[in-house]
Amino acid sequence: MKVLDFFSQFANDPVTQSNLHKAVFGHGRLMTQRFGEVTIRPEIIDSLRRLPSPIVIGAHMRVGKEVIRVVEGDGSIRPCTFEVRTSPGYIGWAHRSGFAITASERTLHENKWVHWLRAQVDPDVPIFLHAHEDLWAFLEGCKPGAKFQVWENDNLMDVGVVENLMQYGFFARYLRRVAGMYPWPEGTWRLSDAMSEETLDTLGFLFFLGTTPEKMNGFGFALSDLKGDELPVKAWVPICMNLPRNGLVVWLLTEGHVLTHQDKDIGFKFGEILEREIEVPEKRFVKSPWPEIVVHQDIRTIPLPPPTEDVNKHSSDPSTWGCGIAFDFDNKSSGKT
Repeated sequence: MKVLDFFSQFANDPVTQSNLHKAVFGHGRLMTQRFGEVTIRPEIIDSLRRLPSPIVIGAHMRVGKEVIRVVEGDGSIRPCTFEVRTSPGYIGWAHRSGFAITASERTLHENKWVHWLRAQVDPDVPIFLHAHEDLWAFLEGCKPGAKFQVWENDNLMDVGVVENLMQYGFFARYLRRVAGMYPWPEGTWRLSDAMSEETLDTLGFLFFLGTTPEKMNGFGFALSDLKGDELPVKAWVPICMNLPRNGLVVWLLTEGHVLTHQDKDIGFKFGEILEREIEVPEKRFVKSPWPEIVVHQDIRTIPLPPPTEDVNKHSSDPSTWGCGIAFDFDNKSSGKT
């Protein structure tokens, strides 16, 4: 049997409508399965019981292809092809990967008619950008000042009006540089991880180390208010972070200075970064969202948060982390302990 309005057969409660939204705008290969799991209105079920079985309900759904363009500040254009889909109250553009941008029908909000735009990923299908170069390039262009255009003759809109799109753009841009820094375990970088503040902080710091490591030169910290003497030293300095599903330790070999007072180390300052090594522990660290320098297992960490954050509030106990600064006071070969 055929119905004129395919969506009219489904219940109108919030859970069912949410499941419908997921079925329509999620990954295409899961659409049929998800529609089969959506609750049908009880009165329709009662009516169908009078008919011979099996019963197939068919209807037309409006779909089509559309190219969305991101226009960067320098005028460069990054196009990406999406499938246009519709559901009750929404129109959306779904990428074959499971990424989608949706727009609600107009809604009255604070005495104004608005459309709510949102970028999303299918929660049940991991998206790896290296398998979808067109989407990766498109998202890289989603940065401050960029605009996007759905229809060729339509007005340009700021990327920032689409909820979450800037975060996906941040993830895509920094992953482009970070992906080649290390043979990351399979499945490390999923697009859904872009919604994690900690993941974005880790990516941002790795990008910083990969592009401008010289900015670490001169950075230092003190563990005491006492005045001390600076002693040149080579040292491996561990900086601990978390990947989405693993821990992460970046070891930096630097020609820096240790601050000493009465034969006690009370501070350290980075010099030139000579080498970098990466370790990926199986377990994540219990820590703040930001990278943290480990001085010694008996000393609380030195976190590297934004300037707006209080450093002391975010230090962690590294007693079980198994790392700490390894000094070589004779400037001989350095090594980690």
